[in-house]
Amino acid sequence: LLIPPTDFRLGDPPHILITSRRDKIELTGSKLIKPNLEWSDRTEIESKAEQYENTSALVDDLAGLGTYPAIVSDKDELRQLMRTAAHEWLHNYWILKPLGRNMWSSQNMQILNETAADLAGNELGDEAFEVLGNTTVNSYRYDSLNPGNSHLIRILRETRTVVEEMLENGEIEKAEQYMDKQLWNLKLGGYNIRKLNQAYFAFRGNYAESPASISPIGQELRELRGYFDNVGDFIESLSQIGDYGQFQYVLNLKRKQLFINK
Repeated sequence: LLIPPTDFRLGDPPHILITSRRDKIELTGSKLIKPNLEWSDRTEIESKAEQYENTSALVDDLAGLGTYPAIVSDKDELRQLMRTAAHEWLHNYWILKPLGRNMWSSQNMQILNETAADLAGNELGDEAFEVLGNTTVNSYRYDSLNPGNSHLIRILRETRTVVEEMLENGEIEKAEQYMDKQLWNLKLGGYNIRKLNQAYFAFRGNYAESPASISPIGQELRELRGYFDNVGDFIESLSQIGDYGQFQYVLNLKRKQLFINK
């Protein structure tokens, strides 16, 4: 018996208002907002949030929401829909385990949860897509780190790194001017990113395989996945991890076992 059973509804997930400190890329708050906002509504909401001292704000989109049953956007292609449904179900599954219960205990645990749900969710989603009679050829083109997005990846990660350094030096206005400049570079490259600020990186950076992240957790999770014969064992192993230190211990243990068995 699978607990909780897989269950989701297609529809319009809410938007999310993200806030971060201006002087540090750090998620300080999030609030769900009704879907289908006009662009002007987003700007107004962000402006009101940024009236608070040292606050950067962004109204962003969600592909899904891990309620139960989960809400999954019906605007995506079938493969991406299956991946999102699996991602949200994993949050529902892990919330009953140490991994999910400790998701909000640290930034690294947020990143670990979201990135693990991306990695395992994509694999489960592709399996479901194939079961439905479809092909898995060219599935990599759906991934955020698709080489076809190399310009986006380079610009965003370069921007994140430079902004982190500027903020550490107290150069808030300079960092924000730099992000505005990089945003136009991305727009000229054909990438329709509406706003690039501290809140953008604070939210998108929680997904370690996102171009907006500079966290090593994505590569670490991919390495750990390679030590398991199937995605189910990988999911179950992760479910028992309660903090990032324990995750690193498990990864190092797998490395040692591989070395001994050679």
